[in-house]
Amino acid sequence: MSCFTSKSVATDEGELDSTKHVNFTLGMVLGVQDLKQEFAYLTGRDQSLTRNLLGYGTVRGLRVEVEPDGAKGRRVEIAPGVAVNPRGQLICVPAAQCAYLNDWLVANQEKLADNVQIVSSPPVVSPPANASAELKLYVTLCYRECQTDNVPIPGEPCRSEDELTAPSRIKDDFQLELRFESPAQREENAVRDFVGWLEQVQITDAIPASTPLDDFLKTIRDAAQGWLGSPPFASSPPSDFMLGAPPASLQIRAADVCEYMRAAFRLWVTELRPIWFGRKYGCPPEKNEQQIFNDDCVLLAELRLPVVKTASGWKVDETAEIIINEQERPFVVHLRMLQEWLLCGTKPIQNSAVVTSPPVISPPIVISPPITSPPINQPHNHTLDSLSDVTVPAPQNGQVLFFENNEWIAKTLIVSGGVTKHSDLTGLGDDDHKQYLLINGSRALTGNLNVGGNLIANLSAGTGNGEAVIFEQAIKQADAAGGDLSGAYPNPVVSGLDGNPVKAASPKAGEVLTWNGQAWISQIALMLSLATITRFKENQYEVWFNIDAPGNLAQVKTFKTAHLVVSGENNNSDPFLDPIPAKVIPTPNRNVFKIDLLKPEAALMRFDFDITKITVGTNDQPLIKYAQENNIRFAGHSEKNKVTIFVRSPKSLD
Repeated sequence: MSCFTSKSVATDEGELDSTKHVNFTLGMVLGVQDLKQEFAYLTGRDQSLTRNLLGYGTVRGLRVEVEPDGAKGRRVEIAPGVAVNPRGQLICVPAAQCAYLNDWLVANQEKLADNVQIVSSPPVVSPPANASAELKLYVTLCYRECQTDNVPIPGEPCRSEDELTAPSRIKDDFQLELRFESPAQREENAVRDFVGWLEQVQITDAIPASTPLDDFLKTIRDAAQGWLGSPPFASSPPSDFMLGAPPASLQIRAADVCEYMRAAFRLWVTELRPIWFGRKYGCPPEKNEQQIFNDDCVLLAELRLPVVKTASGWKVDETAEIIINEQERPFVVHLRMLQEWLLCGTKPIQNSAVVTSPPVISPPIVISPPITSPPINQPHNHTLDSLSDVTVPAPQNGQVLFFENNEWIAKTLIVSGGVTKHSDLTGLGDDDHKQYLLINGSRALTGNLNVGGNLIANLSAGTGNGEAVIFEQAIKQADAAGGDLSGAYPNPVVSGLDGNPVKAASPKAGEVLTWNGQAWISQIALMLSLATITRFKENQYEVWFNIDAPGNLAQVKTFKTAHLVVSGENNNSDPFLDPIPAKVIPTPNRNVFKIDLLKPEAALMRFDFDITKITVGTNDQPLIKYAQENNIRFAGHSEKNKVTIFVRSPKSLD
């Protein structure tokens, strides 16, 4: 057993953002920071789920005891166990831990003067020797990390011995302490007081209606106003969270308990818990700037330590009892235990009031007048007419039970009198029927509205998103289409694209829409080779343009040396193209040109034609525009202004 000591070595790095995880992509190189970020995301989710959904406190074990230990005096011992801290971190204490109280007092003598309370009346400022006093200490459990498993690491020569290795693992660890102040427990105190307040609300069937739900919620808010008005992260929150008792006028019918409790807990979740959570908002939440949460530690117990002033300082009074107070200790009961208790943990109590409404866990249900239940294990086979105070030998349809002359009898209910004019009714302005719609439209529907085939009339025209439109605003059958559509609904026809007309024609397979200068028409898309390149002789080639085969109707008007780039592939990785100067020479033949290479040809050559500069036709139209208007696509047209053709020379056979 250790004595509340820790060998933890805290990491130096700041906390990572636990809402981020690595976006793994192909070819990505992962570094140390990436792996740490992924680990932070996974652990952050675990902590957030644990803290937000389960709570925090002791989970198992961690019993606190004080035992004598011979000459060393008394010691406080903590049993092995598990706890969850306010951050959601799991803290495991694998073996029993102890601390010798006298040794601790010796190490903290300088701080005792401000914390020891003298047991005398009146208290003395400078107590004499053998003075009796009491010291309050708080046993706290904290989460820590330690670096372990050193491994050799690479580095420079002539390093010191402590630079040869580095920790390869970070281990979950713990730290037990005796402190003068208890860890802050804002939410723990709030949970207890909130449930205690709800338990005092009177629930009965002896009232005609429950307190209005809005008033019920307002009463809760008013009771918590002292805390609601304070900053959520004040460094000095109120020491006690006391909602007080609900007013006697606050009453709930048993039939309404489910609705009211659901509303109360919704108020807790949405408004109160975020304020008393004790951490900054975030996923998962972080510490606030004032660090008032004592390093996310968990309170295990309060020790009321009797001490005596001696010549050498304060020591434990071995003759007095050490009080262990665990009333403020937060703990979490596991779900399996709660399930078993909910299903099987309650027993019927003889002579208790019978609850006829659905059971409620927290607030007690009071029925007035109470109905005495039969003893446990006694058969429930009584009938009304077998009781001495009920006489119902032959009841008739429509009769009700009346109590007359100390017995219940069946009689026909006679209704007479009452209010017959609507104007004579009172309380019509009270909003005490939540199932009705209000004429001012302030209450929203909670389900779909079925109008039974009737019409909703006199609607205003819709003007924004989410609003209904009236008949005049909707598109109806036989309405004329407009814009790029023509004809009538529901079958309009596309007659234009962005205002440009579309020529109506039945398309054929493989055709595409082509702009002919006046309209979009359907036309077969041609995929052609721009030219045929033939080796005429060494260092000389012949180019034959064949622009719109098979007719070859377009005649090339302009093709110059500046419109062509010839390159040779040299089989190197970078660069692999060598420029080859070339000269374009016209020939008498239509669309045929001679290419003289001004540098020896290569085995593999590339010819790049600039189709924005080459012109065709009588109007000297750029070749690229001619191709677009006639729906022609050239093989090797990889860029807007360039068509590439590859040629292999006889040298490649050498």
